[in-house]
Amino acid sequence: MSKELIEKLKPGVGILNGVCTASLFNDLPCDWGAIIVGAAVQFYYREGGNYIDSEPNLNLSCNRSVNFRSNDSAMCVFRVHLACTVQIPGQPGPQLIESDNIAPDGQCSTLVEFHLSPKSTLPQSKIKSAGMFDRLEIIAK
Repeated sequence: MSKELIEKLKPGVGILNGVCTASLFNDLPCDWGAIIVGAAVQFYYREGGNYIDSEPNLNLSCNRSVNFRSNDSAMCVFRVHLACTVQIPGQPGPQLIESDNIAPDGQCSTLVEFHLSPKSTLPQSKIKSAGMFDRLEIIAK
C-alpha cells in the first residue's frame, strides 16, 4: 500500500466532511476514585455555527469512556471543545476541566480523543502542595 493511501485511511483529521465523534476517556488510576460526573462537547463548523452534545448526568469511572457526536455530516468540524466535571473523594468539587482540539487549516476533524489522566510532569516544588485536581490534565489526540 502506498504511504499516501495509508495516510488517507487513518482516522482523525481528514479533508472530507462528516460526523465528528469526540471520545472522552477516564484514564485516571482506579484507586483515586475519580468520577467524571458530567461532560459537554461543543463542535465548531468552518461554515459557521456550532453544536453541543452533552451528558450532564454521567458516572464515568476509571477505564471507561463516552462518545459525543456532531449533528451535521455536511458540515466541516474544525474545532472541538470539551468541558467535563470531575469528582474525587475527599476533594472539594466537582471541578471543571476543559480542553480544545483544532484541526489543521483546510481539514475537518472526524475523530477526536480526550484522555483525562494524571499530569505527566508536575514541578518538584509543587508535588507536596498540589491538590488532587492540580494533578489532572486532559490530553487531546
